[in-house]
Amino acid sequence: MTHKHKQLVKLLAVFLLILFGLFVTVYLGKPLLTMVEDPEKFRRLVEENGWYARLLFIGLVFVQVVLALIPGEPMEICAGVAFGAVEGTLLCMAGILLGSAAVFFLVRRWGVRLVEMAWEMPTVKAMASSATRTMTEMVVYSFSFLASFCSAICRSVILAASC
Repeated sequence: MTHKHKQLVKLLAVFLLILFGLFVTVYLGKPLLTMVEDPEKFRRLVEENGWYARLLFIGLVFVQVVLALIPGEPMEICAGVAFGAVEGTLLCMAGILLGSAAVFFLVRRWGVRLVEMAWEMPTVKAMASSATRTMTEMVVYSFSFLASFCSAICRSVILAASC
């Protein structure tokens, strides 16, 4: 595949993702925002749909992880409001686990070719070299992760308690 052909494929992929984003925003985003404005109506909708609502939410988180274009915070907040702090956290974790596994297996199957469709090789090499960290950096990153995780849990609990 020539460099020009790769650029054309990237451009087409970005265009299709933009179209998909517009579709999701217009046909799903607006109705969801109007439902979220009334938490009781949103909770009733979730309760009426039972396991289907939970599976749909896990699917949305899965898509959010795989595409990496949809922000995760609004999804987590909606999970806390709709399902409660504990169940919402577990549903988010399930979707994140499945999405991460899918990305892992996609890259494992198609390797560098798949990664090169999204990023140039110098960028990939820079990310790979940053993966080798010193022990001090690992400790700092671990505490940073722990702090953000605790913050997300506290935010979910506060939101669930306030609704």
